[in-house]
Amino acid sequence: MNISVTFRHMPSSETFKQYAIDKVAPIKKFFDDDTVEAHIVLSMDGNSYKADMNLSTNGVSIRAEELSSDMYNSIDRANAKIETQVKRYHSRLVDHHPKHGFSK
Repeated sequence: MNISVTFRHMPSSETFKQYAIDKVAPIKKFFDDDTVEAHIVLSMDGNSYKADMNLSTNGVSIRAEELSSDMYNSIDRANAKIETQVKRYHSRLVDHHPKHGFSK
């Protein structure tokens, strides 16, 4: 899994960067290959902190955006949205592709 973190309109912080990476990293368990790319944009809008997460793999793009007064809260909430969408995508793949032979 390739993860990149970008800061906009705020100074870069290693603690925010590492926190975001640690939150997104467990998502790789849903995918078999290493073609998953995650791009996280952390920014500040006035007094609010914004976390924007984009995940792409095999032509599928999943996106979540959250805005709150705390950066950690924004990261947590955006990650929860991404995780929900990834679980839904993964269950669709599993439901529509049988594992053993042909089914009639």
